Amino acid sequence: MTTEVVHVGPVGSGHAMKLVNNLLNACNRFAALETIRLGVAAGMRQEVVVDVINKSSGRNYATEYTFPQLLSGDAYKPQGFTLQLMLKDIRLANELAEALDHSTPIGNLVQEFTQQAIERFGPTADQSQMMAEWYDA
Repeated sequence: MTTEVVHVGPVGSGHAMKLVNNLLNACNRFAALETIRLGVAAGMRQEVVVDVINKSSGRNYATEYTFPQLLSGDAYKPQGFTLQLMLKDIRLANELAEALDHSTPIGNLVQEFTQQAIERFGPTADQSQMMAEWYDA
């Protein structure tokens, strides 16, 4: 998994940290997809939009790794994290927030988007493949 181990707090904190990270990953993926599509709709080439974002403050894992892989022309290589797993972690993160009386309106919206993606692409679709297929739609 990783060569770096970080103590994040008392028992259970590692699980919560995983949920926090995966919720942010999901939020970033949907935001990247939406904004890159907007740039293309405004007349820019997708490659240019992704390149500029990656040199700017909006960069994230999806723009730095996923989109360049999809744009490379090579065969797409799934990253092994399915939409059903993504939805499970988003749901658990939102449930954690609710239990802590903490509001996650963006997380709740991304949970809805992920459910829609599952309805469109199936639960076993890779989280990144969804971006390529949704982009073509």
